[in-house]
Amino acid sequence: HTENGILNFGEAPPEGEEDWNLINAGKKAVTLKPGAAFFHHADSFAM
Repeated sequence: HTENGILNFGEAPPEGEEDWNLINAGKKAVTLKPGAAFFHHADSFAM
């Protein structure tokens, strides 16, 4: 999971296909895998 609240994310998308609303804690674009979930970033520190 990411520190900013994404569970079950995938690899980086192809260049030019990034969705900059989907980033990891390092500000790199990611993709979502089936079953991905979003949660409050504070909850990620309890995981």
